[in-house]
Amino acid sequence: MGSGLILKPGSLTTVQDHGRVGSAYFAIPRSGVMDKTSAQNANLLVGNNKDAPILECTLKGPTIQFDSAVDIALTGADMSWKINGENISLNKSYALSTGDILSAGYAKGPLRSYLAIRGQLDTIFHFASCASYSAAALGHNQGRALTKGDSIQWTENIKSPTPKSLIDKADIPQSIKIYKGPEYSLLTPDSKQILNQQAFKVGPDSNRMGARLIGEKMEATRVIKDSVPVLPGFIQLPPSGQPIVVLQDGQTTGGYPRIAFLKSEEINAFNRLPLGQPFSFILME
Repeated sequence: MGSGLILKPGSLTTVQDHGRVGSAYFAIPRSGVMDKTSAQNANLLVGNNKDAPILECTLKGPTIQFDSAVDIALTGADMSWKINGENISLNKSYALSTGDILSAGYAKGPLRSYLAIRGQLDTIFHFASCASYSAAALGHNQGRALTKGDSIQWTENIKSPTPKSLIDKADIPQSIKIYKGPEYSLLTPDSKQILNQQAFKVGPDSNRMGARLIGEKMEATRVIKDSVPVLPGFIQLPPSGQPIVVLQDGQTTGGYPRIAFLKSEEINAFNRLPLGQPFSFILME
């Protein structure tokens, strides 16, 4: 059994995996990693199953002292990662020795970085997933983020050939493809133009539940009287006129018009957008 000690937790460091498939029926969000591609690449670099539990680090990374020798890999956002004070690169695997300290700074570009540790993390599974979901105390640490003094533990797996590096630029998209939602027809003509032609930004009050967008105000011709099902990727239009993109920890029902939606691969790209980064939607037919 290997272990590591959290010396500094960073802004938001959680244990995630592929999420809870089919849980929306029970009003439980899927949760899971926000940047699936980067998370899977990190796991592959250390010889894990691509959907194995992994540490997702948001905005600022943690400082961890490793009490056991182990292989690690980092992908996603550039957080100026260091091993014992020496700079290291993303998208490569590193062999740590007992006592080594991994540290990080603030994210540059995308918001999230992924830390894979060779082996199986010792964690708690709810509904076949260890994804941390704080609102319902599900997953690792009953859903809470890692804090100073927490210990992470893992069972070592059998050594197997792994790539030494992978190409994962974690590119920041300039545009996001969307498709008409069930209530797209409720948008006024001017609002339809805004959705497809104007720039938006991800607002600072966004989180794992949803991204609040900042842009020109849009309007719907009427409100929805009853709650309707929503899933990650749906774009809702609240009375404020500023759309909300439902994300991995988002609610499973809502009362706002679902004006558009993102497919899974576009959610992955969308979640790489830094706060305040201008982007546009491309409405697909």
